[in-house]
Amino acid sequence: MSKKGLFGLIILLLLAVAGYMFFTIKKKYSTQKIVSSSEECVRRHFINKNLWQKWGFGEKVNDTTFTNNNTNYIITKVLFNGFHLIISNEADSLSAVVQFESFKDHSKSVINFSTFENKNNGLIENYNYSNRIKKFEGAINNFMTAIESFFNSQQKVYGFEVKMERTEDPNLLVYKQQLKQEPTLQEVYKAIDKIDAYIKSKNGAIKNPPMLNIFEESPQVYHVMVALPTTQFLEGNNEITYKQLVKGNILTTEIKGGPSTIKQAEKEMKNYVEDNKKTSPAIPYQSLITNRLTETDTTKWITKLYYPVFF
Repeated sequence: MSKKGLFGLIILLLLAVAGYMFFTIKKKYSTQKIVSSSEECVRRHFINKNLWQKWGFGEKVNDTTFTNNNTNYIITKVLFNGFHLIISNEADSLSAVVQFESFKDHSKSVINFSTFENKNNGLIENYNYSNRIKKFEGAINNFMTAIESFFNSQQKVYGFEVKMERTEDPNLLVYKQQLKQEPTLQEVYKAIDKIDAYIKSKNGAIKNPPMLNIFEESPQVYHVMVALPTTQFLEGNNEITYKQLVKGNILTTEIKGGPSTIKQAEKEMKNYVEDNKKTSPAIPYQSLITNRLTETDTTKWITKLYYPVFF
């Protein structure tokens, strides 16, 4: 056989071996879940290690390790669209990658769990690899079920359920202030009382609970807006201004708790708006259902959050 023919035969043999290795040894195990959370929502929870414990697939051991039923789940590397995961017990371990992508529209995502055997392993190891998948199948299912349950629940992801409603308070009387620090309860209710007294002086009537928005422009610049909805149009004065709330869509949720709970809920409502690619035509605000001056137990405060959106 000529050198050229021998070289060609060697190439064919190498290709055959490579093909055999690809189809026989380089096997892939994968499973996926379709969840009712946007790609942006899943990404935020995947890349922020402080949020991993919320998923509920195990007890936290340290920043990257969780344990459940004598099985460890170790996140070893965060990727742009997922992370590397090791599932291990006393006898064995399994390496995998968990990745996400958008599903048809931005309101849902696909979460993929995939694992590959070591490219350098031989046929015997390939057999062991298949057995390893079977041994960890329950652990994989537990992990993916926890992920699915978490991202299918607004309550788990954001801490509350979000509703889409229509604005119902077209007539507002507004009092604005700029302060060097966050307003105290006394300052907020002093502003509410000022508007309330003005409404009474005009023989008007209050329709719904007070509205509040606090915007921190910088460490010593707080813009505070307090408003009372009225049943009819009332002109303002040099301190109090009339504002007409444009009819449209508005996201709402009702929460129970004190200042830290309210701030966290406002942050999560903003996350919800950004996750779902919604645009706001106006500022969000709180509706003070509970009178915070008379109810001193902050755990009993009820606040309704409103976030205007175009759709």
